[in-house]
Amino acid sequence: MKTSTIKNYAIILLAVFASLSITSCDKEDDDHDHDHDGKGHVHVYFNNLYNGAAQTSTATYTGTNGRDFSIENNNYYISNMRLVNDAGVEVPFTGQYLLAKTGESNELELEEIATGNYTKIRFDVGIDSVTNHADPSTYPATSPLALKTPSMHWSWASGYIFYRLEGLVDTTAAKNGTVDTGWKIHLGTDAKLTSVELNIDLMISASSHPGITINMNTEDLFNNIDLGGADLVSMTMNNQDLANRFKANLASAFSVE
Repeated sequence: MKTSTIKNYAIILLAVFASLSITSCDKEDDDHDHDHDGKGHVHVYFNNLYNGAAQTSTATYTGTNGRDFSIENNNYYISNMRLVNDAGVEVPFTGQYLLAKTGESNELELEEIATGNYTKIRFDVGIDSVTNHADPSTYPATSPLALKTPSMHWSWASGYIFYRLEGLVDTTAAKNGTVDTGWKIHLGTDAKLTSVELNIDLMISASSHPGITINMNTEDLFNNIDLGGADLVSMTMNNQDLANRFKANLASAFSVE
């Protein structure tokens, strides 16, 4: 092989190694900048529980009224997430929605959070008024706001179903029959948007990515509700009394794990 050809190969190899070295350094610099940009992020998870155990669609539960019942759907919207730091400053995360369901990975990722200590987390169960009356067919199928099965939407006028809770219940007088009668509580309309505030102890830094697990303690939703007795169905508009009692239970049914 001619000396000039060998030299040409050597020059080419040196150029390739130099390029790889620069690319590697650029990536390391990018990672370094990302970890030290003064911002962090946190993962927020929602679990559906019943008396401290994972709530399932196949289990039978006994209510405070002594009636057995099942929960086939336990679906609800989470929106308007906010963190509050130890100076009392609220940090909002707008435009994020979660449709939480039993047995699914219910997660929201909050990004670009200033480092520091955060003492409260706030969120709404339901959807803000403007989005509530938008057309769900305009969202991609992967969006939590798109049309779903089972449906989480009534119509443009009534909007989304903020909380869909339903199953079967024993309605016999002796309360010793099978769970074979359908019951449902569908909570919605702008007036039923429910705000929740929970205490946390969360330190955010650029190098750590903590998580917050929030439990929906489903048994608390039935306080002051005679499921299968006087209280069997509420689509909100047709039974405002039951809807209001259900809404009153929502804020206290969540807890931080």
